[in-house]
Amino acid sequence: MLAPVVLAGCAAPATRQPVAHTSVTRTQTLTPPSSGGVSVFGLATTDVPARPPDGALPSGEIDGSCPYIKAGLNIEPTSSGADFADLEGDRVQRVTRLTTLDPIGCRFYFQGDYHPIGDILPSTYSSAIEAHNAMVATAQVGANARGVPSFVPGADGVSFQTRLNAPDDGNDWAFAFAKGNVMVVVRTNQDRATPANAENIAKAIVAQF
Repeated sequence: MLAPVVLAGCAAPATRQPVAHTSVTRTQTLTPPSSGGVSVFGLATTDVPARPPDGALPSGEIDGSCPYIKAGLNIEPTSSGADFADLEGDRVQRVTRLTTLDPIGCRFYFQGDYHPIGDILPSTYSSAIEAHNAMVATAQVGANARGVPSFVPGADGVSFQTRLNAPDDGNDWAFAFAKGNVMVVVRTNQDRATPANAENIAKAIVAQF
C-alpha cells in the first residue's frame, strides 16, 4: 500500500480566506505491497539496444505507428495536440509496436543513431489491486520512486528511474500508472532532467486505457 501523503506547498494562512489559482503537488513515499507473489514488470527494467532501420527487429517488435500518441516532427507531424517527441524532448526517427504486450506497446528511437528514447509498456492483470501492486513493485526495482496519487482522476502514478538506454546506467526517468486492471509504464531517455517528461506523456495517453 502507499504510505501517508506528503504535501509540498506553503503553510495555510491563520485566517481562512478564498484563494484563487492555488495548486498543490502531492507525492507519497512508497512501501512494498503487503501481499506476496507480486510480479515486477521485467520489460520495464531492461535496457534496449539501438535499432537502425537496416537491422532486423526481435520477435514481437514490428515497425508501425503507436496507437496512443503520434511520434512528432520527423515522421508523424502534428498540427495540434501532444506528440511524443515534444513531450519527451528528443527527435523520433523510428517507431515500433510491441505486439506481445496486452494491450499493445510501442517504442520510439532517436534520429541518427537509433538508440531508444522511450516506450509505452502496458500490461493487463486479473484485478485493479494486482495492477496497482505491480506498479509499485516495478518502480521499486529502480531508484527514487515517488508515488503521485490521482495524477489524473481515477489513476494513481509513480515516478521513478529505471533502465532503458544502456549508457544512462539505470537513471532514465519513467512514470507508471495503474488504471483499473491495466498498468502502464512510460520510459524516457531523460536521465538528468526532472521526471516531468515521463509524467506528461502518461497524462497525454492515460485516457486511452
